[in-house]
Amino acid sequence: LDEIDKDGVSHWKKLYRRLSHEVRDAAESFLAAALSHQREGVPSLHDFVQNFRHDETEIKRELDAVTDEVRVMTVHGAKGLEAPIVILPDSYVPSKSFNLSDPIQPYLSGEQTGYVCLSSDTKSHPLHIETYAQQTVSESREYWRRLYVALTRAESELIICGAQPGNDGKEPKESWHSIVKNALEGLGASRCQTPFDRDEDIDLGGSGLAFGARAKSVKIAHVNQDVKQDLPEFLFKAAPDIKLPYRHVTPSHMIAGFNTQQIVRSPLLQDKDKFLRGNLIHKLLEILPDVEAQKRDEVAFEFLSLYEGLSEDQRLEIIKTSLGVLNQEEFAEFFETDSYTQSFSESLVSGTSPDLPDDMWVNGQIDRLVIYSDRVMILDYKSNRPPPLNESDVAPIYMMQMATYRAILAQIYPDHKIECALLWTDGPRLMKLSDKGLAQALTMINSVPN
Repeated sequence: LDEIDKDGVSHWKKLYRRLSHEVRDAAESFLAAALSHQREGVPSLHDFVQNFRHDETEIKRELDAVTDEVRVMTVHGAKGLEAPIVILPDSYVPSKSFNLSDPIQPYLSGEQTGYVCLSSDTKSHPLHIETYAQQTVSESREYWRRLYVALTRAESELIICGAQPGNDGKEPKESWHSIVKNALEGLGASRCQTPFDRDEDIDLGGSGLAFGARAKSVKIAHVNQDVKQDLPEFLFKAAPDIKLPYRHVTPSHMIAGFNTQQIVRSPLLQDKDKFLRGNLIHKLLEILPDVEAQKRDEVAFEFLSLYEGLSEDQRLEIIKTSLGVLNQEEFAEFFETDSYTQSFSESLVSGTSPDLPDDMWVNGQIDRLVIYSDRVMILDYKSNRPPPLNESDVAPIYMMQMATYRAILAQIYPDHKIECALLWTDGPRLMKLSDKGLAQALTMINSVPN
């Protein structure tokens, strides 16, 4: 979204053009939810969708500022706000029978409290009857509370529209419009015309009521409802396609046309969980470096206890592998940093490079990124079992992935030496990649057809 196209326009701005600035809060909250899901557990699209679907978080926007726009909201959402003119276009909420989707309801009578299991038969037991009555009183209080909130939002003028939910032309007595109309008639409100007046109503002074200092100055232009207007053409046209200057790729998908080596998964877990071991090790290597050494065992056990499908032996093997990486001196330069060094886990990287195809924009994630004063180290975890012993046997997809990361980071750190390494968790064993091998991978990337 922060990208700037060839015309100097960011995708944020395009989003605002299409949906207005109203979309910003929602878009930022969605991105925050996605990043939070990625950081707090093993990332999964299915889990993210499920969590998002059941998330009850509400986005509250600050709407106090006066803007040149019409705001449409519920009465509840308008609480605490004020506007010069307020219109209540929907002034009737029909009373509904008690909702039995959750039949277990709290019961309160004197000193007696508890829960009642309701049935569809309201006369089956005195407790049922009393519980329904309590609910009716509660709903009625809420109904009138919302009316009070609605009536007190207007600074200068309040317009309340009528209600006609059925086909009989009669307005329900309990509608807000009907209640307010009776009150205004008692206060001596004057008749006024409305856009919905029929000819026979105009002679009687109009079908509306006006009350207050501005009542005598109310003038409504009569609308001929018999004249039909065609809808604007833009409603029937699809939005134009946006041609992006780049094709967006991830390092793991840029070589779909190559016959690459298949990744060998761990035999430790059953086939349905073949990705789980690697994902859990990745997650532990992300969170444990920031934990005090003496507490890492405890944190790792607590984290893995969230996965009930793992046996005790599986948990121990995963923890042993993860701690084996962190405790080896060979890997110290990646996990032991000082005040002059920056280190990041699961670092997002996005961009392009003169060394990559002109139309390619890469979006990726580096497992471990360490920045020294004169060099940058890129580390990626791989859980292949068994892992290759020589760089020449490493899958091309891995070499191209690391070559891509190096090319992008070279734009950010032009004066640093950028080193790449693969950490095979089976062992564990560190494999530093040669400049020659990464250069060959870069050549392969530029030969991939679009």
